[in-house]
Amino acid sequence: MASRAARKILREREQLQRQHLEDLAHESDSGASDGPANSGITTRANAFAMLMNEEPDAQSEAEAVGANSDSDSQRIEVVSASKPKKQNKKKKKGKGKKTAGDESARLSMPNLDDELDEIDRAVLQVNAELGAPVIPADAGCGEVTDHQKSPKKKALFAISLKLLDADAEMRRLFGSKIVADEIRNKNNRQQRGRMALRPNASSAKTFLVTPRETWPHLPTKVGVSMNMLQIPSKSGEEYSPGYFEFTYSSAYLEIQSLFLQCVNSHDPETMRNLIIAYPFHVDTLLQLSEICKQNGDVNTAAEYIERALFIYERAFHPLFNMAIANSVLPYSYPENRAFHLALSRHISFTARKGCWRTCLELSKLLFSCDPDEDPLGALQMMDWFAVKSGEGPWLKRCWIEFGGDNHEGSDGSKGVGVQGLPNWSYSVALVEFEEECARKDELHAKSTERLMRAIYQFPQMIPQLLEKLTITAPAITTSPFFSRPVGKSKSDDAVDLLTLLYIERCSSLWKEPSVLAWLRATASQVASDDLSDQRKALPANIYPGGLPLNVSRHVYVSDFQSLFPMLPEEARKLSLNAFDPMPPPVVDAEEADDEGRTPVFGSVGWLIGQLRNWVAGGVGNAEESSSEDSEPGEIE
Repeated sequence: MASRAARKILREREQLQRQHLEDLAHESDSGASDGPANSGITTRANAFAMLMNEEPDAQSEAEAVGANSDSDSQRIEVVSASKPKKQNKKKKKGKGKKTAGDESARLSMPNLDDELDEIDRAVLQVNAELGAPVIPADAGCGEVTDHQKSPKKKALFAISLKLLDADAEMRRLFGSKIVADEIRNKNNRQQRGRMALRPNASSAKTFLVTPRETWPHLPTKVGVSMNMLQIPSKSGEEYSPGYFEFTYSSAYLEIQSLFLQCVNSHDPETMRNLIIAYPFHVDTLLQLSEICKQNGDVNTAAEYIERALFIYERAFHPLFNMAIANSVLPYSYPENRAFHLALSRHISFTARKGCWRTCLELSKLLFSCDPDEDPLGALQMMDWFAVKSGEGPWLKRCWIEFGGDNHEGSDGSKGVGVQGLPNWSYSVALVEFEEECARKDELHAKSTERLMRAIYQFPQMIPQLLEKLTITAPAITTSPFFSRPVGKSKSDDAVDLLTLLYIERCSSLWKEPSVLAWLRATASQVASDDLSDQRKALPANIYPGGLPLNVSRHVYVSDFQSLFPMLPEEARKLSLNAFDPMPPPVVDAEEADDEGRTPVFGSVGWLIGQLRNWVAGGVGNAEESSSEDSEPGEIE
C-alpha cells in the first residue's frame, strides 16, 4: 500500500510541476501584454482547481494573490501531503495510462539519482502519514560495499521488467502465432495428463513468470511473506540498498518438516503426494523439478520452477524493487536461498529456449539480489548471455566500470572481481573484435591487445580451447609458455576449473572462421614473444584460498557433471540436496557453542532451530486456528 501511495504522490508532484511551469510562462506572456497587475491571479486559482478538482473559494484566491512562487510551491506541497483522499478520486480515472513497464523503464533511465531521491522522500512521507516504522540504516545487515553505493554501477544492473518475459522474446523471434499455438498445445497436453484444476484467476501482475491456466488456484494464505530488514536510503551521492528476507508461518514450518521426512525417505511418490496436498510449497517444487529433469521431463521441471517464482513474487514487499538493483536478499538467510535457486534454474530453462536477452536480465537480477557474495555465480554466465543477446556494449561498460583493465574501479575502489574471471577477459576481447568487424576495421588493434592481455593472464585457456574446437596448432601447444605446468597451487586449480567452465559453455562462440583465425594469429604472436616478457605478464596468486564456494555451487546447479570431480573436496563433502546445495554454515545465536556443539549446515539445521523456537514460543496451536473447510494448499 505504501508503494502505491508513493507512486501516486510522485505522479501528482510531476503534474503540479508541469502546471507550475505553464503558469509561469502564461504569467510572463500576460505581464507583457496586460501589465503586471493582472498576472498570477487566474493562474494560481487554476493550479488549485486542477489539484482539488473543484472551484477555489474566495479565501484561497485571496491567499494566492499576494504569494510569490516559492510560497506557492510550499503550499502545494502541504496540500498534496494533507489531502490524499480527494487526489485519489481524481487520479483513478487515469490510473491505467501508465503501465508497470513504463514505470520500470522510467526508473532505469540515466537520471536514476533524481528518481530515487523522489522515491525516498515520498516513501518517508507516506510512512509518516500511515505511522509505519522506519528501520534504521544500520539494522545489522553488514557493511555496505562500494559497488552497492555507486549510482553508476547500480545503474548497470538495473533491469527492464518487460524484458523478463521469455514468451514475449520468443514472439519477437518466431512470430506471435507460432508461440501462441505452442503454448496452447502445451497447456492441452498438461491438462489431459492431470486432474481438472480450477483456473488461476489471480489478477495481480507478475513479471518473472506468467501463471498458467493449468496451475492450481493460489490460496489466500500460502505461508510465505517478506520482511524488510533495512530500508533503502540515500546519503549524498551514495546509496544504501534495502535488505529483505522471506519468512515462513508456523503452519508452513510444519509442512517443511514433512518435506524433510519425504526427502529422507528417498521415495519420489511421497514428494508427489505432498505437492498434491500443498501445491505451493516451494522446496517441494524445487525437489520435484530436479526429479523431473533427471527423468527427461524438462517441461514439467520448468513449470515447477515457474510456480515457485510465482509464489515468491506474490510475497514481495512493497518496497522490494527488482528494476533498480537496490534490493538485497542475503543468501546467508536460509529462507532466501530457495528464491536464488529457483531464479538460477529458471535462467537455465529459459536458455534452452534461446531467449538470451531474457536470460541476461534474469542474471542481472540474480546478481543484484546478493552482489557481495554472488552465491550462485551469476558473473560466470552473465558475459555469455550478453554476447549471445548482442549486448556487447553493456558488457564493455561493466568491464570498464568494475576495473577489468587495471584491477581498480573507475572511482579508485575495488570492483566485483571481473578482472579475476577468465570468461570476462576473453568475452570482452571477443566483443571488441565483433565491433571492429562491424566497423570494417581490418587491423583489429584494440581487440588484439585485449586478447593478448587475456592470454598473458590466463594462458591455459588457449590449448584447451583449441582442443575443444579440434584444432591442431603445434606451434602454439608446444610453446614453453602454453605448456607450463599448472595445478601446483590452489589458485592454479581454481583458474583451471574456471577455464574449463568457460570452454564448456562458450566454446561455440569461437567457431566462426574469422574469430578462429584471429585467435590463432594472436596466440602465435604471444608464443613467439620473448619468454621473460611473458613471465612478467603472468598474474599473481588470484585465488589464494582456492576455488570460492559460490563457483562450486554454480558448477553443481548448472549441471556441469564433467567438472564436478574437479571441485574442492570440502565443497563436495557438503550437502547436495536439490533445495539447498552446498549450504553455508548456519549457527543459531541462541544455540551458541557454549556447550561445545558444532555448527549445523543448511535448511535441516535451520529448521531444527526454527521448530524449537516455535514450540518454546507457544505457537503450537496452529492446527486448531486453521479452519477445517479451507481449500487444499491454504496455509495459515
